[in-house]
Amino acid sequence: MKTQGWLRGLISKNYPVEKYLEHVLSCIFREFSLEGGFLKKESDFVIQVGIYTVYINQDKARRLQKQSPYNLDKKILSCMESQGFEFDKRRSQYIRYCFGYFYTREDNTVY
Repeated sequence: MKTQGWLRGLISKNYPVEKYLEHVLSCIFREFSLEGGFLKKESDFVIQVGIYTVYINQDKARRLQKQSPYNLDKKILSCMESQGFEFDKRRSQYIRYCFGYFYTREDNTVY
């Protein structure tokens, strides 16, 4: 999936955390053809992506959102990966942005 970094930056700076999380999840769902959602439970978000469940504190989600436009995506994907979700971190521009891989060399390595 292609992504516009400048647009994501504007969204991350201007959306409230719940709306931003909805946007992040819609990107993940589209990228991997998965379904899910999230619940707000006390001070945490309970996020369901396919068979994977991610718990994240609302304040932490807000900090990640403000630190970098793709940090919340990376956190969710990394938690899913630790539960056994497998994917190529070079599979698309979107995933490369999440993990900070902006360029690909001719030999297909990223940096």
